[in-house]
Amino acid sequence: VVPSTESTPSSPDRTMVWPTVLTVLILTEVASAAARGRTTPATATTTPPLPGGKCQPQLDGFCASTAMTDCLASMRAQHFTLPTVARFDRGAEGTGKAWRCYSPSSLSSDLSEYTGGKAYCTADDALSSLLATCSTNTTATLIFGKGTMSPGGPLGRTTEPSLLLIPPTADAPNGTLLAVAGGSSATQPGVGRALVLRRSLDGGATWGPTSFPFGPFADPKTVGSFFQNQLTWDSATGTAFITIGNITTHTNACGNGGSMEDLDGLLQITSKDRGNTWSAATNVNAAGSPTTCLAPTTGHGVAMDNAATPTQFRGRLLMAAVHNAYHGNVIVFSDDGGKTYSSSKSSLAIEGLDEVSIAQLPNGSLAGIIRNCMPGTSGCQMLQNASVASEGGGGRRFLWTTSDDGGATWVTPRPHPDLVTPVCQGSITGYNDSLYFVGPYSETSRRNLTVLASDDNGVTFPRSLLLWPSNGGYTGLQCGITGSNDCGVLFDGAGGSCDGICFVKFDSADVK
Repeated sequence: VVPSTESTPSSPDRTMVWPTVLTVLILTEVASAAARGRTTPATATTTPPLPGGKCQPQLDGFCASTAMTDCLASMRAQHFTLPTVARFDRGAEGTGKAWRCYSPSSLSSDLSEYTGGKAYCTADDALSSLLATCSTNTTATLIFGKGTMSPGGPLGRTTEPSLLLIPPTADAPNGTLLAVAGGSSATQPGVGRALVLRRSLDGGATWGPTSFPFGPFADPKTVGSFFQNQLTWDSATGTAFITIGNITTHTNACGNGGSMEDLDGLLQITSKDRGNTWSAATNVNAAGSPTTCLAPTTGHGVAMDNAATPTQFRGRLLMAAVHNAYHGNVIVFSDDGGKTYSSSKSSLAIEGLDEVSIAQLPNGSLAGIIRNCMPGTSGCQMLQNASVASEGGGGRRFLWTTSDDGGATWVTPRPHPDLVTPVCQGSITGYNDSLYFVGPYSETSRRNLTVLASDDNGVTFPRSLLLWPSNGGYTGLQCGITGSNDCGVLFDGAGGSCDGICFVKFDSADVK
């Protein structure tokens, strides 16, 4: 028996690492293994959604087809239960997740997850190809590619995608979508030179030309600078905000509390004309917050305005930031339309916490999902809160936290069993009495962008939709777009079938 080749785990820094190609191999030895432990943010446990989404029947069909004749013959010879089914899950002896054809003998009673043994055949290459060509009614539009031109010359790679939906008005009946990303130096890929922006006035069907709401600047002398960005819409004042940070990297003075740029801390720029023009940058010096080495999390902030918002918090604006990579989180908030800010207490200032994405829940509270370094993850500051770290359950999961006081304080984060991650940023948003999540549904690689939905304020996420089977890392998620496909995702598809910052839509009703 030839041992299987597994995917290379994604690096926990900001660099994408793509999986190796796997071949179809026959594994015939039976071995016992303990089922994976799982924990919940509250008291409920749910079955993880099948990662194949709408393509699951085709994937299962492949596992039972003549293409797997040798595998099936070996299974029969050893009296393993048939038919086999396709799952993206672990293998024996701690091997990483990959696409495999599993006998029910190695799966849980509901066939949802691997529990032990070697009654499976690894078929990652074939099943991944089938996923990529499966009819999911999904097409992606390239928004920012390599070599985007700026007044200062060509930019390199674009990264850190953020998406904002500005609601419809009389002069913009379809609303306005803003797609923003950080543009790097063409000669120094780790150096951010500008924020790039495109607008859509027709729900993402077409996009206007690229503009530069911030920069471009000459190549900085230090690694990093203006990459990270976060978008927020204040309906009370008709103002769009872009929060900007002086990037937090592992190899600069930020690790020692220093600053990389003359403009310390968070910055913000604003637009009163739906993203057409932007103000000069001003500092966001939130009371009680660090003022150096802060960076907003890619995606969107929150304006507390749903029907369940407590009166004292209605209209509050919140932006989420990380204090250097893996050195804890800060939530800043404003009750005067972004003129002055306060900051959350220290409940999220835990070593090992990285980018946090926030959303308002249907019940009026706030929720956050946090990228983190669980034990066994190399290359980053380990999670120092022992009680949190011990709940990892052997798998990579986003941490989950909530706030019932408008973001002033947050409960101690805990791993959420349903929110799988390869160690990457993810996005959440509240929409139509549900909470939606999007991110790469894998513990090992940034691919298989999957939408999950919760109808109980984030306790469980039982509904799912495989959105994009190819490469997909950082995301921005918005719902409420006009038309049948009422949600959109801006994502970093570097190295995949949409190689750049790409936009894809889906219908929330298809998340089942």
